[in-house]
Amino acid sequence: MRSANLLLLLSVAVSIDALKLFPRRSFLPALVLSAPSLASAFDNGTPASKIPSSTPKRPGPVPKDLGLKPREALEGELGLKSCSPGYHCFTTSADAELDYYFGIPLWEPPKSTTSALLDIAAIVDTYPVPNGGVDGGGFQFMERGKDYVYVVFESEKKGFRDDVEFALVDGGKVAVRTSSRVGYLDFGVNAKRLNYLSAQLRKQGWQAPPISRESHGEYWEQNGMK
Repeated sequence: MRSANLLLLLSVAVSIDALKLFPRRSFLPALVLSAPSLASAFDNGTPASKIPSSTPKRPGPVPKDLGLKPREALEGELGLKSCSPGYHCFTTSADAELDYYFGIPLWEPPKSTTSALLDIAAIVDTYPVPNGGVDGGGFQFMERGKDYVYVVFESEKKGFRDDVEFALVDGGKVAVRTSSRVGYLDFGVNAKRLNYLSAQLRKQGWQAPPISRESHGEYWEQNGMK
């Protein structure tokens, strides 16, 4: 019995020394990586998006400067956020020098429309998840009003999240922004998503030009789009 107690004490001492050499925090990454990732897809995501995976999902941090605010790119006028460097974003708030890369024109509803953003929200409601594999994780409205609509979309496997905004500006036109939170490239997902929405609006008489190789050639090439 005495020898067994001695062995127990020795093992405890070794464990304590090991913890001194390798602090508890150093073990956390291994534990996190070995545990299945919780499915973070939205309710309207595909069944595959809700299966736990050994690879952690990467939604990315929520942007802090969203909404309709005075923007430097617009010389202080109200607008949505501009885009960070890369080929993963489109906005109506691009300055003249960067307009070629990610700038798009304001969307203009027909004169008969009395609730432009409610029309847009209604079209988002019918968005066909996964839309060719673009947004298999589904989408969710974060804000849904008459003057501002904010929707978050998610990819199926890796859980990347994109922020999409629409805001009513002077003259009844609509400011638009869609951007990935993670990555320098987006492999065309923001263009494909916005093109679906704008196509539905054009059927209702809106002026909402599509994003194409002709309008954004460098984005097209960098993302390897055909």
